[in-house]
Amino acid sequence: MTQSAPAQAGQSNSEVTGVRSLVKYLTDVAAAHAGHGHGEGFLGSLTGMEVGEPDLQLVRDAQEASQNAAAAWARASASVAANNLPVAEQYSLNPQAANKHANTNE
Repeated sequence: MTQSAPAQAGQSNSEVTGVRSLVKYLTDVAAAHAGHGHGEGFLGSLTGMEVGEPDLQLVRDAQEASQNAAAAWARASASVAANNLPVAEQYSLNPQAANKHANTNE
């Protein structure tokens, strides 16, 4: 059974240049973690190889941690999107609008 390599969550991504690319990156990292957060077939393969129960439990624990990480990355993506994409849309609808500082300092 092969699985793709997970996104490297701790690395800087030079392709993140704005809110839209940030949301995509966060979503991609969530998906990568989710892809490692399950896999009864994988556990079955390990059992078939007679991997010991303590090691199987470590794999189960890692899968659960991946599911938790996926949920956290998904929450971050949703929050960034909710807090920023409406602002980006308003700026695109109002190209003559002043910057954030001018619109929020009074």
